Amino acid sequence: LPASDLEARLEALEQEVAALRARLDALGA
Repeated sequence: LPASDLEARLEALEQEVAALRARLDALGA
């Protein structure tokens, strides 16, 4: 896989993780 594709996937994963952390914070965890 090209490095650019890997970077794009990593960026998308980081955004998902940030969203999940925001959910946990909203739940009080």
